[in-house]
Amino acid sequence: MGPIIRKTTCEWPGVWQDWLLGIPYAIFLEPFTKKQSHSWHWQNYPRMIGTTVTVPGDPTAKPVTGLWSKFWNYNFGWKKVALIEPAIKGPYRVGFRMRIYNQDTKIYEEVRKICNVTIYAPVCALLVGDRAVEFFAINRISDRPVELKSVKIDLRKNLGRWTPLL
Repeated sequence: MGPIIRKTTCEWPGVWQDWLLGIPYAIFLEPFTKKQSHSWHWQNYPRMIGTTVTVPGDPTAKPVTGLWSKFWNYNFGWKKVALIEPAIKGPYRVGFRMRIYNQDTKIYEEVRKICNVTIYAPVCALLVGDRAVEFFAINRISDRPVELKSVKIDLRKNLGRWTPLL
């Protein structure tokens, strides 16, 4: 089993969920899931995102249909990850953009979210779900879009010890 808390590659934001759930998650959940971000870390991102890299969905991944399936898929169910490497060597944040069909309005809506966990590692892993998604990176210092040098699809179980999974 790896280390219990692996926050050396991430900077925790000062939100109330981290104070309330951060330590129990770090002790009881993260050693098994290897995931270092949670739902409260992902925020809407209305600004320009620059260059994106499209990753096709995993046909073996189950869709998110409710709260329980969201928890299960994000923490245990989805097996594939996209390893991204930004073109900078400084701190950065990652995000995604995808289109979701709204059953009420009968139109597709664009969803853009960014993770407020700052990454210092040269490579970061992001979950690959059942649909295509576009990933992007933002420089943490200048808040400008960053080009992604490479993207590789791998299995979650093959992640290195210090590769953050968001």
